[in-house]
Amino acid sequence: MRDVITALEDRRALYSKAVWEEPAHVIQSILKIRDELTEGLKRIGDKSPAKDAFRIMRATCRDFLTLTSTKAFAGARGMMDRGGMWEQEEFFTELGKLRAVFGQQLAVLGYLYGIEIEKDLASILPPESKAEADEK
Repeated sequence: MRDVITALEDRRALYSKAVWEEPAHVIQSILKIRDELTEGLKRIGDKSPAKDAFRIMRATCRDFLTLTSTKAFAGARGMMDRGGMWEQEEFFTELGKLRAVFGQQLAVLGYLYGIEIEKDLASILPPESKAEADEK
């Protein structure tokens, strides 16, 4: 469980705010994340609470890859160079959706397992409610 989160902490595609992020690099990173989640699923038990979270995140990777590959992202670098604004917007919208799902699932896993998540990756977690913040 912890080794999967550690691997995700090193995946900038999940949290980097850099607007110049190369879509081709992001896609490669998402492919590696999907592989890591698949390996994690193989290692955890069927009754593990992490199973559902890993499956949700892996399905989100598949959805992102399907949506972006069907929208002229095969030449993703050219898309950015030629100024295809609608394509850039759609790419980053889909990346934002992926990050939101990962943030939700990582928050659940962090709570269930008492795992502290590195600051950069934790930036995609849902914000705390005022009541939660007051409890601390």
